[in-house]
Amino acid sequence: MRTRLIFNPTSNQGLSASFLPVVEQSIAGSTEMELSITREHGHAIILAQNAAEAGFERVIALGGDGTTHEVVNGLMQIPEMLRPELGIVPLGSGNDFSFAGGLHGTAEDLLALAQSSPSRSVDIGVVEDDLGRKEYWVNSLGIGFDALINIYSREIRWFKGFWVYLIAALRAILFNYTSFHFEARKDGLEWQETLLMLIIANGVREGGKFMIAPDGSLNDNTLSYSAVQLISRPNMLRALTAYMKGRQNDLPFVRSGSFNSLDLQSDAPLIIHTDGEIFAGLDSKVTRLKVSSVPAAIRLVCRSSETHA
Repeated sequence: MRTRLIFNPTSNQGLSASFLPVVEQSIAGSTEMELSITREHGHAIILAQNAAEAGFERVIALGGDGTTHEVVNGLMQIPEMLRPELGIVPLGSGNDFSFAGGLHGTAEDLLALAQSSPSRSVDIGVVEDDLGRKEYWVNSLGIGFDALINIYSREIRWFKGFWVYLIAALRAILFNYTSFHFEARKDGLEWQETLLMLIIANGVREGGKFMIAPDGSLNDNTLSYSAVQLISRPNMLRALTAYMKGRQNDLPFVRSGSFNSLDLQSDAPLIIHTDGEIFAGLDSKVTRLKVSSVPAAIRLVCRSSETHA
């Protein structure tokens, strides 16, 4: 099977770069495997699309959720019948989509799995906004407080992994605690509310520890959502603790459910992330979104007996 490996040496604040020699050794002498290294933000989209157009049958993303996000957006430019399989070697700080795919173990083990194991179909999500943009995502889309955490996490340099997201969450509580009101149609049903945070999930976890959709599935043709109403700062701390335990649905100010498609109109610009990538930042002009499930869009290389799919 012709395989293109796409390696992001900047994942996890550059710590992933130390794994490059292992990758190079694993493909040494192979005529079926080729390695490409990303050079800048968005480069993996181009590399993945080019690999598919060149006839590669499998593309392996080596990096964090952001790298997988870009690779999938490249693969989705290709017709389904010609779309390569997706392998993942998680080298990021959160690695949440790979967790949902059952990809647990050492990077060396997962590299071998990505090169040789079979694949199965999984769902992804797609978002379209009122500025004409369309983007695919694999694990989670966050609006409001959740997106602020992501933005603030980029400024934290002295901590790694889960602690980055926790510190960013505390900063968001202290300094940027704003809500948004929206009207929406969820699978044709009307929904309007004022929220601090709306998380839409294809996977089960984000930020390495926050169980945003404990019962989520990668192949149920739906997206899960978790919404936090306008509450006090102490209650938001309570909510964060509950999310870490997957017990947020026990709280009276948290709503949850699932849908195939959501069309949302906000009274103010929305701050949004997709898989940890900033879709609409602090200068956002986005007030309308359509978010939908894309069933069985990608064939993911995984241990089928250990997935949340």
